[in-house]
Amino acid sequence: PISMAIHHVMLHEKQKRRIQQLTLLKHIGRIMTSTTSVDQVLICSAEALHEHLGYSIVAAGLVEEQRIVLKAVSSSVAVNFPIGHRQHLGEGVVGEVMRTGKSLNIGNVTLMENYVSLHDSIRSELCCPLRVGEKVIGYLDVEDTRIGAFEEADALVLRTIADFMAQGINNALNFEHVLQLRDEMVNMVVHDLRGPLTVIYSSLELLTNTGMDDYQHQSEIRNYIDTGLVACERLVSMVDGLLALQSMDAGNYTMKKRPVSIAPVLQELRARYRLVAAGKGVDLSVSLPQQNITIVIDDELFKRVLDNLVYNALSHTDTGGMVQVRLWHPPKSALNQLLPQADDGLILTVEDNGSGIP
Repeated sequence: PISMAIHHVMLHEKQKRRIQQLTLLKHIGRIMTSTTSVDQVLICSAEALHEHLGYSIVAAGLVEEQRIVLKAVSSSVAVNFPIGHRQHLGEGVVGEVMRTGKSLNIGNVTLMENYVSLHDSIRSELCCPLRVGEKVIGYLDVEDTRIGAFEEADALVLRTIADFMAQGINNALNFEHVLQLRDEMVNMVVHDLRGPLTVIYSSLELLTNTGMDDYQHQSEIRNYIDTGLVACERLVSMVDGLLALQSMDAGNYTMKKRPVSIAPVLQELRARYRLVAAGKGVDLSVSLPQQNITIVIDDELFKRVLDNLVYNALSHTDTGGMVQVRLWHPPKSALNQLLPQADDGLILTVEDNGSGIP
């Protein structure tokens, strides 16, 4: 009867442990689907493991610059190292797991020569790598004050959680990358908008200084208005570009390439920034080959690039300086300095004698 009672108690404890493990896996799954921060994936997972399974210490970290960095700890005792502690590959249980990419279950850590202790009371440690494909990106580690505390069932659960965490970390990194690309794109478009706005401002400023009822200046006034209208058209086009960001985020953006005569594009560019250049006392010129040249490009993107280059050049060129937009057909020797394999091509440059962009 006593042995039967002990058997039932042990069976009950195993069933209770299994329920705790299943509950934990469900909790970890929710964390992975609701968290977009790498640090939060590590912190919340460590806290969940400690809460549900009662390990003495749960720790997690990542590889950064060939070092192992402690990122999260959930513990019932004060640990020896702070968050951000760096450790060498091959050092301690964690270092060995990161070096080999294989899980490690140490039943008695006091027998390990190069053991790194988070707390002096720890006697056993189980550590699994966090792996994305073939790349080991971090680790998940649990520690206990009892010798031989971890069984194969614990290792299986920890490996499963480590797989969940690795996927969650990878998703969070991808999300952060997308946000970074979006921010860079928005900053680029906002910067693009400054060029046409400067043209419009210069046109309006010159109009206010010109007598509107002075017939001697009607041609000049008409020119100011036309320049402002052209800049407004560029602004509308750039706003359309902002709307295209949604397509870029979804991976659906395609360049709209078509044959474009390059001379009118560059002449329009000069007309657009003529007033800005005149207002600063800067000589803006455009140099073109004699023959008409047609190239296949996305003309809207091409104009945005040119606007950026010319606007930056004018912004950093002082009074009396020069900005030259030059399209030329170089000899093969000059072209090959830039493109060694090219047989033919064109070079477009925006040159100035200003201070340069800091």
